Amino acid sequence: MLKAVFFDLDNTLIDRDMAVRKYVYHLLHRIRPGDSGATRGALLERIMACDEHGYTPRSQWCCDTVEIIGPPGITPEDLWRDFNDRLLSHLPLSPIVPNLRRLSQNFKTALISNGSSSMQRAKLRAAGLADVFSRPLISQEVGICKPDERLFRRALTQAGVEPEEALMVGDDPRRDIDPAAKIGITTCWISLGRSYPAHAQSPAITFASIAEFFRVVEGQSLLSSISSRQMRNPIVGVM
Repeated sequence: MLKAVFFDLDNTLIDRDMAVRKYVYHLLHRIRPGDSGATRGALLERIMACDEHGYTPRSQWCCDTVEIIGPPGITPEDLWRDFNDRLLSHLPLSPIVPNLRRLSQNFKTALISNGSSSMQRAKLRAAGLADVFSRPLISQEVGICKPDERLFRRALTQAGVEPEEALMVGDDPRRDIDPAAKIGITTCWISLGRSYPAHAQSPAITFASIAEFFRVVEGQSLLSSISSRQMRNPIVGVM
C-alpha cells in the first residue's frame, strides 16, 4: 500500500526554467539595450541551452554566459551575484500548495532536491512551500546528490516506509526516475512535453505537468490513479 510521496523541486513543484528564462531576458535588456529582439532571442536560447535545466555547474554556466553575452558584458562573479539577487523575483508562488497540503493529510510527503542549501530554501520560501516540507532533503545539507541511491534511501528511512510503499515524482529521468526505480520505489515522471529517453528505465506513470498530476489524483484515490495508469500505459512516453 502506498504510504509516502516524494517530490523533486526544480521543474517539478516549481517552474525553475521559466524563472531562469525571465531572469536572462531581463539581464540581456539591461546589459545590451541596443540589441534587436531577434539578437536578444538568439542569445537567450544559447544561454538556456548552456544552463541545461540547472545541471551545468554554476561556475561554468556563469563563464559560458559571460562569453555568449560578449562586450560590454559583466564578469562571471558579477553575474553570479546578480543571478542570486534577482532570480527569485521571477519565481511565482506555487499554485499547488493547497494540493500538497491535502495530499499530506493522507500520505507522508518529502522533498528530495539537488542544490545549495541557501538557494533551494530560498526557492521554497519564494514559492510558498517552505512550511509544506518539515525536513527537506537538500543535497548540500546531507552531502549526497541525486542520482545517488542513498539519498532516496534516506527519504525512505525518514518517512519510515519501505520502497514499495513510496512514490517518487520528478522531471529528470536520470536523477529522479532511474535511481528511485532501481531500489523499488514506484516512479512518476513529469514530462513537460518531452519524450522519454530510450536508454533510461521507464517510469511507472507519466503526467505532462504537476498540475495534471494533482488534477488526476484528487479526482480519485492516488493508489487507484497509479494502478489505472499503469494498466493503460505500462511503458510511457509523452501524455
